Amino acid sequence: MPRPSYRMYIDETGSATMRNLSEGNRYLSLTGVIVDSDYHRSTITPDLTAFKQRYWTLDDDDPVVLHRCDINSCSGQFAFLRDLDQRRVFDTDLLGLLSTWNYKVITAAIDKQAHWAKYHTWAQEPYSYCMEVLTEKYVLWLHQHGKTGDVLAEARGQREDTSLSHAYSTWYVTGTRFANVALRQEYLSSNSLKLKRKDANVSGLQVADLLATPSFRYGLWKRTGQGIPQGFTREAVRLLRESKYHRKWDGTIDGYGMKWLP
Repeated sequence: MPRPSYRMYIDETGSATMRNLSEGNRYLSLTGVIVDSDYHRSTITPDLTAFKQRYWTLDDDDPVVLHRCDINSCSGQFAFLRDLDQRRVFDTDLLGLLSTWNYKVITAAIDKQAHWAKYHTWAQEPYSYCMEVLTEKYVLWLHQHGKTGDVLAEARGQREDTSLSHAYSTWYVTGTRFANVALRQEYLSSNSLKLKRKDANVSGLQVADLLATPSFRYGLWKRTGQGIPQGFTREAVRLLRESKYHRKWDGTIDGYGMKWLP
């Protein structure tokens, strides 16, 4: 296989189960961050390490991993963010990096209530459905730019990872509706999905984690009109809309950088 020139890092927000479709579990969203592999190595990882050194004394045995849930709750290593002045400085610093770095974002989100109402027992498993759509759009992006790439997602558990890896390998040899087998095999540099735990301290996965919730909230606002929270989330949405979403030649984001299902 050729060495990939790009990688898409994927993180999720929301719930993947179809067993509970209550309002609190209604949505699932997967966000992919597409990055040049050499740029990730030469720029994003060193920049992110330097950022962390501004706020922590780093310890290789206990690495700081940026996780939006822990940042929002100010728990553990992020307890200092309970100080609002420090929080503002931290968020501004982080948004500055997210603005400066070169990457593109694609999100696939699903309303599971609407999905079940439309398809009933024919409804696809939400996570694999979103992943199928996300990888389709990634393959088409690679085709558009004449690049090869692979995919790295956050590991979720042995059963879920095995199922998703099998689905990914199947898509590689059969193709999907909008990315046929010829496209997938020409532009994906591997027939296997790569998986890493969040605590592996992979920079690209941390970027995807930071942007997953803002991107979902943007899609939810577009879909339902539900407001976007002030602060980091709203500023991240502004950044995504201005420059980071994948888009059509005429600037259209819907269907390109943001796909809402079903």
